[in-house]
Amino acid sequence: MSRVAFFSSTRGLRNRNPGNIKEFENDNTAWKGERSEDTDPVFEEFESFEMGIRAMYKILLSYRRQGVITVRQIINRYAPPIENTTSHYVTAVVQFSGVDADDRVTDDNMPSVLGAMIRVENGFNPFSEAFILKSMALA
Repeated sequence: MSRVAFFSSTRGLRNRNPGNIKEFENDNTAWKGERSEDTDPVFEEFESFEMGIRAMYKILLSYRRQGVITVRQIINRYAPPIENTTSHYVTAVVQFSGVDADDRVTDDNMPSVLGAMIRVENGFNPFSEAFILKSMALA
């Protein structure tokens, strides 16, 4: 598969939003690195993959400040049951990250959790742990 086809194969990757962060009505959040030209009415669009992963990390950091700290708690908030099969999402993140559902997500295991979430959201994760760490460092 060519590099262009690879990175345009899913909506999340086309938008450079590997976490499929949604736009919400009346939400004026201006993400750092958000594209100025908005062509997707449902999902955020970023200038780079680093900025898209950074935004995911910022969301998980805000959850942490609110006491949402385990894989299960995070996924129930990030991908609520009203829109998703959350139990399957949790199971997949546990399998792909190696972090148990009720374990605390820390900065040490965050790259694995983010990578697993990216894999669930897009069907695969094209990013290395080093790339995810680099993106997290931008937060």
